[in-house]
Amino acid sequence: MRINHNIAALNTYNKLAANTAATSKSLEKLSSGLKINKAGDDAAGLAISEKMRGQISGLDTASNNANDGISLIQTAEGALSETHSILQRMRELAVQSSNDTNTTSDRKEIQKEISQLTSEVDRISTDTEFNTQKLLNGDKATKVNTNGYTGITNTSDISVDASVATGSYTATVSVQAATGSVSTDYTQKAHVISGTAASSVKMDAGAVSGSHTGTVVRKDTGVVGNSLTATSGNVDTMASGLKLEAGTYTIVTKKTGAAGSGIAVFELQDSTGAKIGSGVASASGVVSSIKFKIGTTSGTLTATGATTLSGKSSFTVSNAYKYSGGSVTANGATDSANKVTVSLSSTAKIGNTFKIGVDVGSATKPTEDITGADLGAGTYSLTVTNYDKTAKTATLALQDSKGNAIKDSQGKAITYTGTVATGTKINLAGVKLSGGAITGTSSTQFTITKAAVSSVKLTNSVTNSAVDGISFKLNEKAVDKDTFNVDVDSSNQMKFQIGANQSQSTSLSVAAMGSTDLGIDKLDLTTQSGADAAITTIDSAITNVSSERAKLGAVQNRLEHTINNLSTSSENATSAESRIRDVDMAKEMTEFTKNNILSQAAQSMLAQANKQPQNVLSLLQ
Repeated sequence: MRINHNIAALNTYNKLAANTAATSKSLEKLSSGLKINKAGDDAAGLAISEKMRGQISGLDTASNNANDGISLIQTAEGALSETHSILQRMRELAVQSSNDTNTTSDRKEIQKEISQLTSEVDRISTDTEFNTQKLLNGDKATKVNTNGYTGITNTSDISVDASVATGSYTATVSVQAATGSVSTDYTQKAHVISGTAASSVKMDAGAVSGSHTGTVVRKDTGVVGNSLTATSGNVDTMASGLKLEAGTYTIVTKKTGAAGSGIAVFELQDSTGAKIGSGVASASGVVSSIKFKIGTTSGTLTATGATTLSGKSSFTVSNAYKYSGGSVTANGATDSANKVTVSLSSTAKIGNTFKIGVDVGSATKPTEDITGADLGAGTYSLTVTNYDKTAKTATLALQDSKGNAIKDSQGKAITYTGTVATGTKINLAGVKLSGGAITGTSSTQFTITKAAVSSVKLTNSVTNSAVDGISFKLNEKAVDKDTFNVDVDSSNQMKFQIGANQSQSTSLSVAAMGSTDLGIDKLDLTTQSGADAAITTIDSAITNVSSERAKLGAVQNRLEHTINNLSTSSENATSAESRIRDVDMAKEMTEFTKNNILSQAAQSMLAQANKQPQNVLSLLQ
């Protein structure tokens, strides 16, 4: 037995110390609820847990960022909602001013409201802010520079996604030609423009081009019959005096006096034998003149030569016409001044007016190219008016199948006024023709079966890779295989940090929404034509605002989904981090209970071990 070293006590003490330390750790975990309270608890787990905590915090902050982004977008979209309301009111005023029941002073009053509404659109554009940042004045827009390429009319014809990075790109134009056919050429023709009196028009050699007015007048074919004869002019005088319409009339002797005494009585009958008027001879026996009366209207027939009082005679009244101030001519005859023949309809009445058009066009087919037409499928007319044979000038206009003017994106009719001499190249909405074949007042029809299709391919100048995200609306000046440089500056775009890590963001470009940007800064409703054109201009502005609001709404919807995703990610990451760092209370309580019992047992055994050396005293007694 040894007394200098109590090995049993030392062993028991070590066990007691270990159990006490284990109990202390269990108490620490149970009191904090954490499995890892210091690096020594789990070095690797601590490192993973801290990275996950940073991620969770970032996800929560990104969710807040997305909510702030939604607030900004709602501010901008709400302002554009009012711009939409203003544009709708402008359109109402344009439609109202287009009506010619308004006087010039009325339209001036309408223009006052238009001016105020235009100013309000500008104020909304410049004053709409979020956190002191202006949203609708173009400060947050991506800038695109096409370096003067003429195939693009306005910057509003360019659409760029927020994903397009700042840089210089090469654009290549591809144009698929329109297909169709020219159905008629600039050939000679004459036609009735208005009025039902004229049924047809025939052009004669040397016919004068233009629009001319004719008036229906009377013309007779003379007297044919038994006992009365008269010159054409005399019958015409009576027909005019009695206001007789076209038809066959009969003069019937109803009563005669004795030779040298009495008055002869005559009756005027129509083709059915019905009496329409009566008259008396100026002398009995031999007739020199007959005075007829229909109602209160009188006419006189002067006979030629010795005419008896018996029998009856017929005469025919025809309708002729007076054309553009020319002389009276017989029905169906040619007007010598204008070299045309007009056939009157059976319903033509004296005094009816009509208008005819004489188009002296070219017998040669014009050089006409519709392959580059900037028009949809359909049938169109290209009309020539105001032709000046001496100056070789004319006005050309495009019309649809109903005769309505084709208008450009600004609401203005597409026309050309100028030289049409040989060698002149004319372009109307991509329809190309040579001036040498244009003569007179005429028109041609053409049909487009398939519209031209144009596109632009963008290439990164550095990497030579294709670039998506920019679209262009090309005009008729764009030619297949054109190339031009496109410079994009997206530095002013708003970026929303919607992720926990670097580059996890989305961008938003908000275009300028002022009156100039929308093309409504120069609306003029003081004239009917200006008001009519303004309707199309305002429609285009409404479309632009709708497009911008749709873009804002799309980004807002995306951010709402982003928030949902961030919340889910944060929840899952928190759950994962909890499994690493949080203590399992039930399990740790079991450990604590075990260690606590072991500590108590070790204490008891240490007391027993400490008593063992005292047994040596029994040997010393």
